[in-house]
Amino acid sequence: MANKIRIFTTVITLLSFGIILTGCHKESKATLTIRTSDKNTELMSKEIIKPYSKKYKVSVNQQTDSTSSLHQRIDKKDLNADVIELNQSDTVAANDKQLFKKIDFKKLKNFKYLSSDNQKLAKKTNSIPYSVETTNIVYNKGNNLENGDFTRLWDQQNDGKIALPDTENSLWPAIIYMGIDYSRFRSTSSYVGHDFADEGPALAALKELQPKVMIYDNVAELSKLFKDGRVNLAVVDSDTAITLKKNISSLNSTTLGLNVYANYQMAAIPKNCQNIKAAYQYLDYRLSQSVQSRASKKMQALPVNQSVQKIDSNYATYGSGSDYLVTMDYEYINAQRNKLIKEWNQIFK
Repeated sequence: MANKIRIFTTVITLLSFGIILTGCHKESKATLTIRTSDKNTELMSKEIIKPYSKKYKVSVNQQTDSTSSLHQRIDKKDLNADVIELNQSDTVAANDKQLFKKIDFKKLKNFKYLSSDNQKLAKKTNSIPYSVETTNIVYNKGNNLENGDFTRLWDQQNDGKIALPDTENSLWPAIIYMGIDYSRFRSTSSYVGHDFADEGPALAALKELQPKVMIYDNVAELSKLFKDGRVNLAVVDSDTAITLKKNISSLNSTTLGLNVYANYQMAAIPKNCQNIKAAYQYLDYRLSQSVQSRASKKMQALPVNQSVQKIDSNYATYGSGSDYLVTMDYEYINAQRNKLIKEWNQIFK
């Protein structure tokens, strides 16, 4: 009987010890679910996710969605993640639906390296910008576009030789901004703000530009247009500018003056976040100097950390500097999206 009691006691002890070990094991393997629409999934995993996981000893569940899938998640108010990375348009839409936790920016030690405009954007959208795309003009060398400004798009010498992105590209609102600024510049000979108070002048300017324009869908198509000599210049985002110049030695790029429109990639913490500590670690990690520099070199993701920007090899795509980047009003753009796209398609049909 005594032996049975000893065996029973030993079993209970071992079971209890196992439960304790299991509990510790679970606690040491915290999991962070990151949902992203990043187009370079493998690079994202290699250059961002895995180094973060190793540094903070956090197991990462990386979920990648298409842009349309993320739209649906926002509409259904179902982000289902600890951290979500979105383009600026979707970030504004999700924040308007109150899908994010309120961020305590004091917990982010690298937040101070953002420009004052970027800090305002972060506080307004309850998220952090972690990379930026800027508008660039790519052109054949010899076109003498190094000097001048964006109004050169309307020059007679470019008749039928301009390529613009379609509305699937995140850059299209910047083209409307250009139309607004061109109309104002033409009538006042000065730059007077950048806003969407009235898109009428922009649409009139785009109609004037239309006979000169071809619309491209993607980088591959645009590359072929240049190689075939069908276009002299194109309005592109910074990533496309870098890619095209690497692949076609005859191309150069410029920002054409101070009107460099910015479209940010942003990260936020959804309300259903299960690992808030790791989520804050990840946001701060995304803004760190080492990660910002690596992302630019390996993924062509332009840094927002100001200490990195000026030593970044891609800094030319900022134009005169990050202080001149124009933050687009996605509150208005999102509200008017269907109307603006319809008008765009009527012009460039």
